[in-house]
Amino acid sequence: MRCAGSLGVDVGSHGVRCRLGETVSASAYSGAPPPARRDAGEIISAVDLALLALPAEARASVRTVGVTGVRGSVLGLGDDGTVATQVLPDFDPDSIGIARDLADRFGGELASRTGCPAFPLSGLPKLLRLARSRPDVARITTPADLVVFHLTGDLGLSQGAALRLGCLNADGSDLERTLLDELDLDASLFAPLVPVGGVMGKTRDGYLPAGLPVMACPGDGPSAQAICGGEGSVLVSLGTSTVAMVPLADGARFPDSGDVTVEIGASGRRLLEYGSGVGGAAVDWLARLVGSDPDALERGSRETEPGGIIVDPSFLSAWGEAPGATISGIPLGAAMPELAAAFLDAIGDDAADSVDRLRALGGRVERITLTGGCANSERVRAALTRRFGNRIRQAAITDGAARGAALVAASYAEVPDGP
Repeated sequence: MRCAGSLGVDVGSHGVRCRLGETVSASAYSGAPPPARRDAGEIISAVDLALLALPAEARASVRTVGVTGVRGSVLGLGDDGTVATQVLPDFDPDSIGIARDLADRFGGELASRTGCPAFPLSGLPKLLRLARSRPDVARITTPADLVVFHLTGDLGLSQGAALRLGCLNADGSDLERTLLDELDLDASLFAPLVPVGGVMGKTRDGYLPAGLPVMACPGDGPSAQAICGGEGSVLVSLGTSTVAMVPLADGARFPDSGDVTVEIGASGRRLLEYGSGVGGAAVDWLARLVGSDPDALERGSRETEPGGIIVDPSFLSAWGEAPGATISGIPLGAAMPELAAAFLDAIGDDAADSVDRLRALGGRVERITLTGGCANSERVRAALTRRFGNRIRQAAITDGAARGAALVAASYAEVPDGP
C-alpha cells in the first residue's frame, strides 16, 4: 500500500525519522546515546528539525500523521502540562531493581494480565520509580505521545504505548485498574486511552498544515510489522540484537512468560514479541577483535565453513546482564573467515530459534520478513532459509517503523493511495 499524504514519524532511541511517500528525513538527538536519560527538549527539537528537513511542498501535501516510537520509555508532566522530569529510556539501569521486585511478586502473571512481562524493558518499573520519587508528577507519558502533544496540544495515551507501560488490560480496552490498585498507582496519572487508529488530536499551526488528524499507532516494532502484510506475516529485526514478532493465532492464550510481550499490531491484532541478546553487537565485537570490519567478515565467511567451531554470541540481555560470548572447538589452523562463518551462522540459528519459540507459544508463521543490518548477510539468511525455506524475504525499507506508522495512519484516515 503506497499512501499519498500520509506522514509517519518514528520517535526512536537515537533520534527521529520521518517518512512521507519515498521522502525520508531524520534528526539525531543532541545528547548522549542510550541508555542515557535525556531532556524532553532534545526530542522536540529533533522532531522539528526532521520535519523542517522535508521539502516545503512535501509538508504542504500532508493529509494525516501517524506517530510511533520507542516503547517502555517514560517521562513525567506537571499539573500545567509542562515537562517535570527527564525522559527515562526503554532500558533504565536504575529501574532494574524495581523490575526484579515485580518479577518476584507476580512471576509470569503480569504477562497474562497485561500482555507485558515484568522485565526492565517494560515501562512499569520506571513508572513506579517516578510515582514514588516525584510527587510533583501529575501525568505520565511516553516520547511518542509527547510528540503528539507537541503537534496538537492534546495529551492522550496511545494504546500501543500503554501496552508496553504494562498497565493495559488483557483485551487492550482499558487500564488494568486492579493492578494499579495493587501497586498503589493513581489512574489519574494516565491521559485518556486512544485505540490504534483513533485520532489523538489535530495539528496546530506550525511546520505542518493546521487541522490534520494525528492517529494513534502501535509502538515502533509493531508499526514496522505492518510493512510485512498478511495475517501470518512475521517480522525479524536483525539489528544490534534480534527481535522476532509473530502474529498470535486466533484463540491462542497469552503466554505466562518473563520475556515475551503480547503487542498490539496495526490492525489491532495481537503479536508475540521476543528479543534475544544475539545480533550485530556480536559481529561488531568480532570485527574489533580481529582488526577487521563487519563487511569484510561477511565477505570472508562466504567461501568457507565453521569447521567445528561452536559459538554462543550472547552479549546482551533484557536485564542488563552481559553473559558474554562463548567460543569452542577452534582448530589450530582456524582463521578469521571460519570464525566469521561460525558467528554469522549462530546469529541466523538464534533468529530461527526465536521464531520457533514464538510459534510454540501460539504464533502463526507463514511468511518471514527480515530487516536490520544482519539481514544483509548471506550466511544469516541461509541459516533462516534452512529452517523455513522459501518463506524468507528481505525488506528493502530500513525505516520500517516510520513507514508502518504512515501506513497505519493512511488506512484509518482513508488517505487515498498514491500512484
